[in-house]
Amino acid sequence: KNAEMCREILEKAFESSFVACEVHGAAFLGSSCLRAFRLGDANGTAVDSHNVSPTITKCWSVCSRIVNLLGKGLMHADEVIGNACAQGLVISFSYDGHDAPILNPFLYEGFALALNELNSALKKFNSIDHADPTRASTLIRAAGVLLAASTSGAGSRSNTEDVSVDLGPARLQCTEALFSILGGAAYRKDEELSLAVGEALAAYADAFGNAKWSNESEIWPDDYDEVFAFDLPPHQHVLYTLFQREVTHTNPLKRNASAAVLLALVAHASRQANLGRMDRAMVKQVSKNINLFQNSFIKLLSDPKSKQLSRESCCRGLAACRGLAHTLGDDGGILNERLLKAFGQTTYGGSAMIETESQARERRNERDGADADFPETEIGGAAGITESALGAFREMAAAAISLGRPDTVYSLLILSTSHSAWLAPRNRDKYNERSLLGNARAENSVSVRNALRPHLGKLVPRLLRACNDPNKHTREQMNSLWVALTGGGAESRAVITQNFLSTIDALIQDAVCSSWRARAGACSAISDIIVGRSWDELGGGGVVVDDDGEKMNTTASIRLIRLWRSALRALDDVRLVVRERGEVLGRSLRALTIRLCDPSVLISSDDTFLSDSDQMKKDREIEVQAEYAAAVSLGWLVKYGLNAPCPEATGICISCLLGIVDVSKPTTLQPVLAELCYALLMAMSGLEPAALNYLQVRAAGDSNSGGSGNDRYDNLERIRIQAAMSGPIATALNKCLEMVKHVDLETQQKLVPVFDSSLRTGAGFATRAATADAVSNLSNSCPSAFRFKGISSVNPTVRLLRALYYASERERGITAKDKMTHALGNLAALAPGSSVRQLVIKACKRY
Repeated sequence: KNAEMCREILEKAFESSFVACEVHGAAFLGSSCLRAFRLGDANGTAVDSHNVSPTITKCWSVCSRIVNLLGKGLMHADEVIGNACAQGLVISFSYDGHDAPILNPFLYEGFALALNELNSALKKFNSIDHADPTRASTLIRAAGVLLAASTSGAGSRSNTEDVSVDLGPARLQCTEALFSILGGAAYRKDEELSLAVGEALAAYADAFGNAKWSNESEIWPDDYDEVFAFDLPPHQHVLYTLFQREVTHTNPLKRNASAAVLLALVAHASRQANLGRMDRAMVKQVSKNINLFQNSFIKLLSDPKSKQLSRESCCRGLAACRGLAHTLGDDGGILNERLLKAFGQTTYGGSAMIETESQARERRNERDGADADFPETEIGGAAGITESALGAFREMAAAAISLGRPDTVYSLLILSTSHSAWLAPRNRDKYNERSLLGNARAENSVSVRNALRPHLGKLVPRLLRACNDPNKHTREQMNSLWVALTGGGAESRAVITQNFLSTIDALIQDAVCSSWRARAGACSAISDIIVGRSWDELGGGGVVVDDDGEKMNTTASIRLIRLWRSALRALDDVRLVVRERGEVLGRSLRALTIRLCDPSVLISSDDTFLSDSDQMKKDREIEVQAEYAAAVSLGWLVKYGLNAPCPEATGICISCLLGIVDVSKPTTLQPVLAELCYALLMAMSGLEPAALNYLQVRAAGDSNSGGSGNDRYDNLERIRIQAAMSGPIATALNKCLEMVKHVDLETQQKLVPVFDSSLRTGAGFATRAATADAVSNLSNSCPSAFRFKGISSVNPTVRLLRALYYASERERGITAKDKMTHALGNLAALAPGSSVRQLVIKACKRY
């Protein structure tokens, strides 16, 4: 009676007026009645349908009509009604055991019509005009249950002639409709539909675990054959279609969606095997094709157009393959070897999945129809797979091998996945590490993290470099693994701090290696981890200006020099990506260097419990470290940085010099003040564009322009000097000269030979003009710096006085000559009288 009432209400749903809540309730009540009656009579009329009472026959007729109406309601315009009908079909044909109950022949007619309607609904809501992922999801689940329930009626035909749809063809059409979801319009809106399709196909393939099939075939044709596929039993039909058509499809969306379907199948087989159901036909078929599964996962994993869900499905699928093989008694040696070889861990250094040059020629000739014999290589190859596509997984394999435990790579693969699909309640228990690997799992994530702790000194540099790889897929995969292993956030920073010295040393070596990807990743990793580091964290120690090689003790001075050398090399790299990463590294290194040289930033005021004497002692240590950092940085930048061939490298060095001079105290710059002033004076002309000198000379010799040549020369000279004196180098020089009066007399007197040398060796008048201004400034602020003891022939002031005299005589431009003449007069007031007298007599005789 309840079923009959539900049937009547469901029929009203297709009239012009109906009550939605009544139809909704009738769908669930009718499906529950159908399920109870079907399971209660599973071994009755399903076996002997001839000797059945009229009452039972009438009940089956009502149930068949309910199935037909539920199928008809799948395409209802009201979404609530359509979803209720889909869920009603799921309830009607769901079962509690491992094998689907035999479908009663009385349901064939209604069931075939429902499958036909389901096929039409799947196509409609997967089309471009009506794409609806929500309704498609409920339809996919219903399709999986119906296909599993219809397996016992495969090939059956209706007993009535007026029915145009038979159960066997309808079942195959519904299977094709499920495959059409992969890469379709609904999939483009929600890629997780591929996982639902895989679970539906897995339920269909494993509906009858121990059944005997008359049309099983162990030999499959190389090319996809639809007639051959339709004759296969469900477990072979699904696998054959996937491997021969979907995985190798030219549509990248199809290939992406196939990864989740393969994962659902192999995960289902692994779960069944873990529960001891290894004699099921679907489990046996998957285990026979375990190599195909692994190769397909690796191929899809390295697809350049693969998406996150596809890549992570491949990672978990490889783990499921290992778990299934282990449960079936395989030690996994062959699977591990094949996987590690594909990931590049081979004796010859390259990935076995990377196509060699000879294989590429052979493939092109086969495609173009040319006949050419090329020698076969000993390694495998697959077209389109590049080293960058397997970068993240190569690092995982290397990490597992470095631990001496190749099985750990599967745990690392699972830890590297972070898609929200794996956290959904319906998927959390199906695709976790315990379900996929079973007894083959190494440890859980916490245990793996603890096991890797002693080896993090070697693993952290590799992981950080891979987290900054130029390839987007590698970055995403390794970032997930990094967070899983280290915890992310403050925990990750603590792990880096614990292994900082070994990490920074390894990354510095990688920053200058032959692989451009490693250089780019190392530069980005260094720029991230050096932020906020102190002198002690870099290794401490004293001042070392030159790095003579590996035999020296690696102190903070050596590391700072190597960091600058790596940054300048990256800025002059042949690869654009490396140069861009080098700019980021240069900015980070500049900020670190300026911070190390600024004692006011390093002095902490949080040590409340320190006594005054201890606080003063600590502050003094910080000031000493700032002096060390300034001496090392300025010494190397002045000697090498300002002479870098790359203009970008020179610019970052000048910017860092200005920053150091701006924040440093006079006592900090005192040891290198003379060398710094000399470098800045020489840079005044050395860094000036050569085009300005060419323009000035050409303008002076141009007779077509108005005015004399000397006037044009002097005007351009004045403009050049003004530009030089207002530039950043002149600003830094002025700050250094302001600090001179705060240093001791010995340091002040070291500047006099510096001025003499810059006048004699300076290549441009900007250097000579700046030197003259510096002499005039110092003569007024620190006159004692020019007073030396001893005879005039070795007196630095006398040498400087003579250099100014001869330079002012030879100088062509009026502006520079005026500055040197002014400096000559200021210095003459401080120089020994006898030396001044000799120059005055010489000037009187000549002029």
